[in-house]
Parts: sequence; C-alpha cells; structure tokens
Amino acid sequence: MIAVGSLNDDGNGLGSGPGSVYLYDAQSGTLFTKILADDATTDRDQFGRVLDIDNGILAVGAFLKDDQGSQSGATYLFNVETGEEMVKLLPTNGDEFDQFGHSIAIENGMVVVGSYEDDDIAFNGGCP
Repeated sequence: MIAVGSLNDDGNGLGSGPGSVYLYDAQSGTLFTKILADDATTDRDQFGRVLDIDNGILAVGAFLKDDQGSQSGATYLFNVETGEEMVKLLPTNGDEFDQFGHSIAIENGMVVVGSYEDDDIAFNGGCP
C-alpha cells in the first residue's frame, strides 16, 4: 500500500478541510480507500500532512487538533487492510499549542510521535 496525505481535503463537505489520506495499491496504482478521522470536524487539523505506514498500520498526525486545547494535536492509527480507525493517540500531559503529531515514525508496532511545541522542558522546546 501507498499512503498519500491531502491535508486540506474537503472530505466532510465543501470548505470542511479536515484533511484525508488516500490508500493506493502499490502494484496497480488503484485507489483502495480514502481515510478520514472518525471525529473529523470543519477545523483545519492538518490531518494527513504527516504520516507513516508499517506492517499493516497507518499512523496519521493531526497536529492542529484541539482535543486538549487549541492546536494540542492528535495521532490516529488505522488498519491498512480495512481502512478502519484503530485508536486515537493523545499525550497524557497534552496542552494547547503542543502540536502532538507534528512528526511520526512507526516500526514493528512501535509509534514515536513528536510534539513540536511542547512546553514541559522549555517554552516551545518540543519533545520527540
């Protein structure tokens, strides 16, 4: 599978812009499915700007998601075979402007999520 992010895609209607990810068959180039977050809103969450895929799991960042305050961020995991959302990851100490999901790496079932402007150590110091 090949995953292609479309961060301003109007997947939930004209102007909704939550972003989406398209999964294509790597051999044929055929579109398999279009992925949206289950809780997508009209906000521009940047869903699909950052993604990684490994071993049947697709990780997608939405670093401007507002679950724990403005632009606190979130990361979603999807099953590549079905396109279904498996889990939504949020940091235990998330706060506004942390931008959790600004960078992502996944390998062998381990997911590393960057929080670009996390303030735990220093103002906008960031955290891997």
